[in-house]
Amino acid sequence: MSKSPLKKEYDLIILGGGCSGLQLANQIIWKTNEDSTIVPNLKILIIESREHYVNDKTWCFWDDGTSHYNNWSYSNWQKWSFSSNIKSSEIVHRSNKYKYFYLKSIDFYDKSIKLIMENKNFSIKLGTWVENVENEEGGFLIKTKDATFFSKKIVDCRYQTPKNVRDPIWQIFYGYEIDFENSSYSKDLVGLMNKIRYDDSGIFFHYILPISERTLLLQVTYIGKQFFLPEKLKSEVIFNISKLQKSAWNILRTESGILLQSGEFDKMSISNSVRGGSNWGALRPSTGYAFSRIYQWSSDTADLLLGRKKPKKNKTVQKIQNFMDEVFLIVLKNYPKATVDTLLRLGKQLDPDTFARFMSDRAKLTDLIKVILACPKFIMTSQAINLIVKHRVKK
Repeated sequence: MSKSPLKKEYDLIILGGGCSGLQLANQIIWKTNEDSTIVPNLKILIIESREHYVNDKTWCFWDDGTSHYNNWSYSNWQKWSFSSNIKSSEIVHRSNKYKYFYLKSIDFYDKSIKLIMENKNFSIKLGTWVENVENEEGGFLIKTKDATFFSKKIVDCRYQTPKNVRDPIWQIFYGYEIDFENSSYSKDLVGLMNKIRYDDSGIFFHYILPISERTLLLQVTYIGKQFFLPEKLKSEVIFNISKLQKSAWNILRTESGILLQSGEFDKMSISNSVRGGSNWGALRPSTGYAFSRIYQWSSDTADLLLGRKKPKKNKTVQKIQNFMDEVFLIVLKNYPKATVDTLLRLGKQLDPDTFARFMSDRAKLTDLIKVILACPKFIMTSQAINLIVKHRVKK
């Protein structure tokens, strides 16, 4: 089939202008500006179904000051804490190297769009649904309601709602961002995993961000096998905010969601396309953190699209980490009590810098060894052996 005679032709079309699609666009622009050897001649289009962006998410990540997004963040902290309902003592990490950054989604969206609009090679179409994508000689044909586009390459970052999920682990959360006059909570400490507890299906914990002197975000998070609507956690959120505040408080916004942290389901994919986003590995299965992983994916994918040589990665470290994540998920599914114990041990025995690197996909081999040594030996070793046997049987 020969290429259709089209006026709207691009070198690259990014389907989906969410976190992954916009991070990829940002990386292409930054790398082009920073590397004089790159000829900035790619004509790129982003197609996004949303008509406008709103402040619908909170993105947080650990960083040592090297990320482009540090300057976009609203706030950051050097301390974070862990605690449980069973053990009263609080575990506090303080790092002089890594900070925990808080980025409002609306700031990310606005600054990304501004960056894109200032680049003559980029354009973005909001409020546009892709109706069909076809492979065509030399590229792809993308049809929308009002136009047809041809692109040599496609990166598909669109979200697909999980259906009929096999062996799922869900992350479900509900919370309020509030303002107040007086609070008992420390403004320089992130409650990373507070009041961790478990039931037969998974674990629960409180997540607290002291955003400013008079604003705070408190979420109740569940990670486990059971599926339910986030509103089920609402009463617990209200009760615990009331305990924290010494005076009246007002709701500024509600933040809730359901994420498939791990599990398999049938997804539609475009042959020969590059895939990105939460359906294709953006969420780390063991932690649910996504922003740092998307940052690395977008950097690598931008290098690929721009024809740059990628820095060599330690594949051994990545394989070990992936295996450790698998073991952790097995323990979470079958032994929630041991999972709580594991999380508290990691908080207590790991130094803050090791913990930050492990959580943000920057772990070194020595970091992984420290994590392994901090975990409960019997339960983790037995499940690791079972997993090794399972993999060998599959082969």
